[in-house]
Amino acid sequence: ERGQTSCDLCAAGGYCEVTDDCGGGFTPCLAGSYNEKTGSSSPDACQQCPPGTFSPSSGANSSGTCKSCRSGTFAAGSRNAECEPCKAGSYQNATGAAGCIRCGLGS
Repeated sequence: ERGQTSCDLCAAGGYCEVTDDCGGGFTPCLAGSYNEKTGSSSPDACQQCPPGTFSPSSGANSSGTCKSCRSGTFAAGSRNAECEPCKAGSYQNATGAAGCIRCGLGS
């Protein structure tokens, strides 16, 4: 913005690329990640939601946006935008799971 007397810190929920001018442009964290701090200048500031959790929204500014997967679903790895349903022949009766359990023979 023209005529500013100071630069504002980049908002939480993303980062602003470092430029020679104020207001380098806000980039929101991707879905499955969040940034609770203001003044970030790198995508590394976006923390990934842990395995077993997901966050469908980009630009999240709190770890509270990482929600546990419901039973019957899982989220392997990190930075998950959604949970996946267990495949046929497997199940998950717990919430916040990073994988599913294979059904035993004869079931």
